[in-house]
Amino acid sequence: MPDPSFAMFLRLFRVVCGLLLLNLPLLPAHAQSHGNSKWASLRLFQAEHQADGSFWGGLEIALNPHVKTYWRTVGEAGLPPRFDWSASDNLADLTLAWPRPIRFEDGGGQSIGYDKTVLLPFLIKPINPQKPVTLDLTIDYAVCEKLCLPQHDRIKLVFDANKSPAPELVQALHHALALVPQKRDLGSSAHPSIERVINESDMIRIDTRLDPESRIEDVFVEGPDGWVFAAPILLQGPENGRQSFLVSVLERPHRDDQLANLTLSVTLVTRNLSSETVLTLDKLGRAP
Repeated sequence: MPDPSFAMFLRLFRVVCGLLLLNLPLLPAHAQSHGNSKWASLRLFQAEHQADGSFWGGLEIALNPHVKTYWRTVGEAGLPPRFDWSASDNLADLTLAWPRPIRFEDGGGQSIGYDKTVLLPFLIKPINPQKPVTLDLTIDYAVCEKLCLPQHDRIKLVFDANKSPAPELVQALHHALALVPQKRDLGSSAHPSIERVINESDMIRIDTRLDPESRIEDVFVEGPDGWVFAAPILLQGPENGRQSFLVSVLERPHRDDQLANLTLSVTLVTRNLSSETVLTLDKLGRAP
């Protein structure tokens, strides 16, 4: 098992090398609804206003060809996006949703993210529903072509109940929401879902239930900070609506940290559907 401190050094080393080789500074901030760079463009937009005063909106990251960016969990290497909404006005709460990601094979291992335009839906709750919300976002994220480079941008947009969004933006929001994994309880009868998780010699076995006509294409396991999990290994199936996988631990905060009592998020992805289950392992590393 790699030393966690060395793995962190390796991630930072890759980023620093990219900056030195290309001699490129961080991008300047933009106080507007659009942000652009050589590799990607950002857009904030309002989609729908709800009866309770909340707003649905979207953050679009349009990537150039052959460019990728990262999911909330990056895999073996990468920089996850960081969002700062603190400069916003009349904002009580913002809930961000993540469409299903894909897995990349990189020279240094595997990473998780998006390689085409991705739309992150979000729901805004205002402090005062009678007033507009000024959403002021500072975002730090990474884009990767041959090298991965950190980006810094700032975009701003006023969400107003009197403003009618374009129909194509509402349609784009609903399409993105359809790609967000559905929340599932452990043992759910819906498809796809997780029946149980069992610790097997420092790996976890994930037993799943799915439609007999489909198959699970990927499994993404997320843990607390410092835990990194490998890509799944197919152990059994698909057979009779069942598939089983083994997922190993690649990194952990400390060498003696165990799977016992660990809270995990497990995302299952089929061709057309996806689900997310949050579960806590018991003292034996199981979630039956």
